[in-house]
Amino acid sequence: KYINNIKDNIDELQQKNDTLSKDLAYQKRIVQKKKSESAVLSKKQRSLKKKKGQIKINRQTYSAEIKKKEASEKRLVKLMTEYSRKRKAPSAVLAPVGTPFAQLRGKLMWPVKGSIISHFGINYNKELKTRKRNRGIDIKAVLGANIYSVWHGRVFTAQWLPGFGRILIIEHDGGYLTTYAHLSDILVDLEEVVYPGKVIARVGDSESFEGPKLYFQIWKDVFLDPEKWLGRKRISVMVKQDYIGTL
Repeated sequence: KYINNIKDNIDELQQKNDTLSKDLAYQKRIVQKKKSESAVLSKKQRSLKKKKGQIKINRQTYSAEIKKKEASEKRLVKLMTEYSRKRKAPSAVLAPVGTPFAQLRGKLMWPVKGSIISHFGINYNKELKTRKRNRGIDIKAVLGANIYSVWHGRVFTAQWLPGFGRILIIEHDGGYLTTYAHLSDILVDLEEVVYPGKVIARVGDSESFEGPKLYFQIWKDVFLDPEKWLGRKRISVMVKQDYIGTL
């Protein structure tokens, strides 16, 4: 009987030992799981902190770019205002070819193949939480892609401006001007006559915060919304015509 009691006690102790071993293994798994979750959380926190730091840097850079672009845009406004003033003289009038520019609202060919990433007017960047006023549109395009003249005209000026990089301005009949910026190459000369569909430049990323793109403007005493002037077709084939006009 004594021996049987000892055996029973041994069995009971073995069962308790097995139970404790299982509990210990379970606790180890819980601890390991918590460690893994903690490691993942720490990694996410480090990533979030890094992202916040990058956003802060990007916001500062973006704000600096906006200020630089606004300063250059004032120079553009001055240049275009002076052009409009001088144009009132009878000797400074460009005669239209075919349809006058003023009647091409919603019919102009697109200056480049791409998609609009910034619209005319106030644009809000959700990630950087910044606002900027666009006096034109930004069209995302492939680096080196052809840029076309949207209508008959003559090259008014080509220069470099901070925030815009290489720019090209073409004058059209009726006192309209079109501006093309962030160019990699300019393929026309000053005062050269151009026609719709003529390749005038190539897409670049000079002074661009968003990679290769074309910044496109239309001016007639004030900046106009290009989206209201461009046709539905992104690129269309146009027939060259002689430009008749005086300057």
